Amino acid sequence: MYTGLPPGPISTVREQSIVAAADPNETEYLYFYARYNGEIIYNEDYDKHLEARNTYRHEWEEATSQDEENEE
Repeated sequence: MYTGLPPGPISTVREQSIVAAADPNETEYLYFYARYNGEIIYNEDYDKHLEARNTYRHEWEEATSQDEENEE
């Protein structure tokens, strides 16, 4: 046991995940950005990825600061 870690796996892999890894969809996307609301933004180039990150980064920063305030 390690402090801060659960005693066992957090979750198990679903069959769908194994199939997707073994036979992935063909795509041109190289980057993704996960918004705080759960939306995933996929991009083909790094500059567009950075644009998405810079556009939505504040969502994570605001949520994190609210979490820290609630812990106090």
